[in-house]
Amino acid sequence: MRAVRIRGYVEADWSQVWPIVREVVRAEETFPARGYAGMQFNAVVESNHSALELYKRHGFSVVGTVPGALAHPTLGRVGLQVMYRVF
Repeated sequence: MRAVRIRGYVEADWSQVWPIVREVVRAEETFPARGYAGMQFNAVVESNHSALELYKRHGFSVVGTVPGALAHPTLGRVGLQVMYRVF
């Protein structure tokens, strides 16, 4: 398998990038400020109890766990919590 190199965006790329961005914006399916009723926050490490409590105090709840998704330096494999809040 060959490695793929991705270079940084430069101003000269705009003429090729704009048609893609324009179509995404016109579809009105990807940007907040229009019709979103909630917010999903991915990847809160399940061992980070302080962060989990903070998000819960702000109305988020855990809707799922990706088991063993993070190789923690001292705990080994730990899950990532997927959190959601209704607006």
